[in-house]
Amino acid sequence: MSDKKIGLITIHRANNYGAFLQAFATQEFLKKFGDVEIIDYKNSKLESSFDLVRVNSYSLRGLMGIIKDLLRLVPRSRVIKKFKLDINEKYNLSKRLDFKELDFYAKEKFDVLVSGSDQIWNPVCVSKNDMLDPVYLLNFGKVTAKRISYASSMGAFEVDNKNHPLLVESLNNYSSISVREIERKKEIENWIDKSVSHVLDPTLLLSSSEWLSRFPHKSLRVSQLSKKKYILFYSVPKVKQTRRVLEYFSKLTGYEVVSIDQDIYPFYKAKNKLRDASIGEFLHLFNNAEYIITDSFHGVCFSLIFRKNFFAVSPGKLSNRIVSLLSVVGLTERLIKGADCINKNNITSIDYNSNNIEDKIELAINNSKSFLESAFK
Repeated sequence: MSDKKIGLITIHRANNYGAFLQAFATQEFLKKFGDVEIIDYKNSKLESSFDLVRVNSYSLRGLMGIIKDLLRLVPRSRVIKKFKLDINEKYNLSKRLDFKELDFYAKEKFDVLVSGSDQIWNPVCVSKNDMLDPVYLLNFGKVTAKRISYASSMGAFEVDNKNHPLLVESLNNYSSISVREIERKKEIENWIDKSVSHVLDPTLLLSSSEWLSRFPHKSLRVSQLSKKKYILFYSVPKVKQTRRVLEYFSKLTGYEVVSIDQDIYPFYKAKNKLRDASIGEFLHLFNNAEYIITDSFHGVCFSLIFRKNFFAVSPGKLSNRIVSLLSVVGLTERLIKGADCINKNNITSIDYNSNNIEDKIELAINNSKSFLESAFK
C-alpha cells in the first residue's frame, strides 16, 4: 500500500442504501492506493434523512410527509439505528467537520482529494438552495494536493448560468475527472480543456464475493425468505408503472414478492415487506432473489453484481443513469416502460455468457479500475 493520505468527499450520511453502498465501495477500492478517510462533512440537507420526523415545510406536501413519518415511526427508528451502526462500523471517518474547519483539516492531512460518486454535483441532492456546494468540487485543501473525481454525477440537473462558472473553475483544478453518465463526459469536455472518462458506479468495482465477505451475516428472516424462490421488489422513485410490472410479473411466474421499502406505500402486493432492512439484509436479499423488479439505479447495479434476472422500469427523466449503465453492458432491453413490455417469451433468464455480456461487464469494470490506477500515478 502507498503512504498517500487520501480524503474522500461523497454522500455518505444518508438514510439511503445506494448512497451508503457507493461510499463504502469507493472507500474500499481506494485502500489499494493509500490511507483513506471519508471526510465527515456536516451537510444538514443530507443528514435530515435521519430525523425521525422530517419537517421540511408546512405546505400540503410537507404536512403529508410529516404524517407519513409519524405513521412509520417504529420501522423508521429501527432502520435509522441500523444505518448509523453501519456508518460507524464500516466507514473510516474523519472527525466531524463543518465548512470552516474543513479547509484547515484537509491542508494538514491529505495529499490526494477525491470527489466520489453519487449525485454530489446535483444541488437538488446536496444543497438547501439551488446552488452547487463547493465542497463537493474540492474547493478546499492545499493547492498541491492531487484532485480526482470518480464517477461523480449531476443526475438530471441541468447546469444553469448561476452554477456554470463555479463548476468550470473548480473542474479546471482537477488532475483527473471521471463521471457516471456518458452524456456528462461530452458536456464537461465542451466546457474545459481536459479529457473526461466515463466509468462505472463504484459499487461495481467490488465483486459479489467481495460484497458478501464484507457483510457476511445473513439474518434469520432473510434465511427464512430464501427457502423459497421470490421476486425482489426495490422501488425508489416510486414509478407507478413499476407496481403494474410487479403485479403482472408475479402472476406470470407465481413467485412470492419480497420488497425492500421504507415507505408506507400500500399500493402493491408483497407477502413480505422489509421496511427496516439493514445494509447486510439488502445485499443478501439481492443475492438470493430469483428475479428483481426495480426502478432504482443502484437496484440495477446490484442486479448486475449478483448476475440476476431483472427488469428495470424506466423512471422517465431520471433514467439517464440506468440507460448509461445498461448501454455499456449490452442489456438495454431490460429497461422497460411498463407491463405491456413483458410476456412469457421475454421473462427467460439472462444468459450473461451470451452476446458477450459477461465480457462487456468485465471490460467496463477493468476500464474503471484502470482510470483510478492511472489517476493515482
